[in-house]
Amino acid sequence: MENNIDQNKLTWSKKSSQLALYRQQGFVNKGEEKAFFKIIDEVRDKSILDIGVGPGRTVPILRSLTSKYIASDYLQEMVEFTNQRFESIDCRCIDARDLSCFSNDTFDLVCFSYMGIDAVGHDDRQKIIGEINRVLKPGGVFWFSTLNLSGPSPNIRPWRPCLPDIHESRLRFLLSLVQLVLFFPTNVVNYIKLSKKVEFGEGWRMAPFFPHNFGLFVHYITLDCQLDQLERSGFMPKPFVFANSDGREVHPGMDLSKEEGFNILAWK
Repeated sequence: MENNIDQNKLTWSKKSSQLALYRQQGFVNKGEEKAFFKIIDEVRDKSILDIGVGPGRTVPILRSLTSKYIASDYLQEMVEFTNQRFESIDCRCIDARDLSCFSNDTFDLVCFSYMGIDAVGHDDRQKIIGEINRVLKPGGVFWFSTLNLSGPSPNIRPWRPCLPDIHESRLRFLLSLVQLVLFFPTNVVNYIKLSKKVEFGEGWRMAPFFPHNFGLFVHYITLDCQLDQLERSGFMPKPFVFANSDGREVHPGMDLSKEEGFNILAWK
């Protein structure tokens, strides 16, 4: 599985990937926005660890809440990028699978945004959740987003792409078509290469993910499996789960086939 993690690191190390992430500002979906405003008063002026910060999209969002803020990423390139953009913050190169640089019960909020936790394998994912539980104070919040195995993303292929709604933005639709044509050979090669490494178990799968020309190999999980994983790591049952598409609160048993992913708030 380490080779698959290296694949994701290789993709995110590219300047094109960093610039694509850099262009995204503010909240990336309604689920993220809804989760933020759910906890904003609870974590104001509290200690925050921002994992997988990338080129710094979440820095203005979380740094506005507190001065007790630490950002981290497992890629040195991302850390350098973020430190150049925000000279006054503490941004460190840390692998979330090993948070031993932090003592038990250190943070009031740990954030792992934009499906960053999906970049590792199933066992490593459990290790990350356990480490986050350890460094959270009792009553602290773990806020993260994850890809839905029951949703549309696992079924996207280079020859069966996901296109934006033509009625939302005709320009965006046309640009997407041009990109699909230009990068189709690269997308196919990357998809076929990563498809040979697919792994799966009950309620989860490791498989290609379409961003960055199918250059990512990620973890998809069902909501039921994710909630079980959180409880086994010591989090309280019944966390808040918000659909990324529209921010509505969702629960196991609902039809989630159209949801790409979720933002989840889990309390220690």
